[in-house]
Amino acid sequence: MEAKVLSEAKVYVGTYGKYNNGSLSGAWLDLSDYSDKEEFYEACRELHGDEEDADDLVRDFRDEYQGHYDDEEDFAYEIIEECYDLPEFAKTYFDYEKFARDLFICDYWFDDGFVFRAA
Repeated sequence: MEAKVLSEAKVYVGTYGKYNNGSLSGAWLDLSDYSDKEEFYEACRELHGDEEDADDLVRDFRDEYQGHYDDEEDFAYEIIEECYDLPEFAKTYFDYEKFARDLFICDYWFDDGFVFRAA
């Protein structure tokens, strides 16, 4: 898999608590502004420091974000490699396109190269 540059990747950071109370309060954070994920998580905590469960926001994002992929099939290939012990000959017959279709029906969603686990 080819490494991706995150210079244009942004994520909107809000919270369930504020949303459930009728507020869309949050901010778009540019991922290239942070040197590592802990620095990003700290920015999220600071942004929503007025919330009791601000750490839940970070935990939810970390649990749902799966990474950046060329396409859905690329993600499916990685799932097979990481989760299944298929012999090499079986991998040549495996239909990654259909497996990807099934994964993205309800378990995952794909947005501009970013994959998230469906809540």
